[in-house]
Amino acid sequence: LHPGVLLETTVYTRFCTDDATGKIYYHTLGIDMAFSSTEAFHIDTLTPPGPMESDFYSIVLHELGHAHLLKHITLPGTLMHFSISFGTVSRTIDLKSEEAGNRLLDSSTVNHSPSCRAPMVRINPAD
Repeated sequence: LHPGVLLETTVYTRFCTDDATGKIYYHTLGIDMAFSSTEAFHIDTLTPPGPMESDFYSIVLHELGHAHLLKHITLPGTLMHFSISFGTVSRTIDLKSEEAGNRLLDSSTVNHSPSCRAPMVRINPAD
């Protein structure tokens, strides 16, 4: 990873076209996550990270947003904000990120055409 990069997510996708509308849909084929072996991660959930530490769970949750095809946004304090500062804990999925994820999921649970892969199956959050 480049210096200063804590975690990088690569999503492998395939697209297909809805035969009726011509709209393009993306389907995830696989996800790779590469963690930095040189940066300081704070893993303890009971204490806040120090001023030069990155909260492991905040970073992973943000990257899982990318794994669900969410992009960066400029609204500070949100899950998909483009930067999580040292010493910051951001483990809450904000409403905008949740809505975007649900829109993508709703699209991915429908088989749009015979050329598309089988749709995703929504799981119960309690599971």
